[in-house]
Amino acid sequence: MRRSKYEKIVKELKSYDDIERVARKYSLDPETVLVIYTQKMIRSTMKNFHRAKARVNELARRWSSGERIVDLAREYNLPPVVMGNLVLTQAGLSRREYNEVLRDPEKIRDESLRREIEDILRNDPLYSPKGNAVQRRRGHLGEARIKEWLDRYGIEYLREEELRGEGKKTPDFLLKEPIEYRGEKVHWIESKGTFGDSYELRRNLTKQLKPYLELFGSGMAVYWYGLLDEIPMIDGIIILPGDEFLAWNPRK
Repeated sequence: MRRSKYEKIVKELKSYDDIERVARKYSLDPETVLVIYTQKMIRSTMKNFHRAKARVNELARRWSSGERIVDLAREYNLPPVVMGNLVLTQAGLSRREYNEVLRDPEKIRDESLRREIEDILRNDPLYSPKGNAVQRRRGHLGEARIKEWLDRYGIEYLREEELRGEGKKTPDFLLKEPIEYRGEKVHWIESKGTFGDSYELRRNLTKQLKPYLELFGSGMAVYWYGLLDEIPMIDGIIILPGDEFLAWNPRK
């Protein structure tokens, strides 16, 4: 994806309600747009949480006066579940009670509060229980696709869970024998259920991909929801979008 297009998409994604519209406008899979939105909100949470926390008394008063938590969340550019945690724990709920009502809003006797919680859950694809489950499934699906691809071509590998006992940073798949992609050896493959923008790539390189390169040699990272066209070339680390990975035949 061109950076200019990506930046327009990010700018237009102001709330969860924008996802379908933006997907249609730019002819993208809604799941890809959802991933871009969730990445934006994770970074926004890191940036804006303490600003909102410093004003939690004011936010709780505004909520008590009738303002919706979803609207307060939008004002502070925070996920509704995070804003709800700030406001409702200030209003008297314990954090444990808040987490319980997120899992089962039907337990709430107060009809107004139940509607508020349902509104929060409906508008938060990131930190809600459903959002957490979707993100886990997204990660598992990417790894399952790579496993199926490796098995199809008879490529032997060790999984991350088999390598953890060695006390090293470990990729999702360490190949027993390297394969080649356009003349470069691939010793390991890492699955990423994210969109590879500049921030995501820098973070992954620092925390995972460069350590894998040092420990195991050259390898590959697969970004299932796409990546920027203008990513820099990195010696020893191949970065591929998911569709290109699946189209690759390592036996040719």
